[in-house]
Amino acid sequence: MTFVCRVCGQGGPKLVLRDVTKFSLFFIPLFPVRVRYAAECRNPACRSRTSVSAADADRMPASTHR
Repeated sequence: MTFVCRVCGQGGPKLVLRDVTKFSLFFIPLFPVRVRYAAECRNPACRSRTSVSAADADRMPASTHR
């Protein structure tokens, strides 16, 4: 799956980032509370991030996940 960057207009595969927020007790992370996904533009001059759904993130190739 490819995206076109909203900022620079470059098309192609994007880097998928997964952000997990965990509940912590006394600074010890216990369990995940929220998971968000973002697609980052690979253009070195841009690097903008766009939020994507979990379904869209799962459809992207595994080589783009970080």
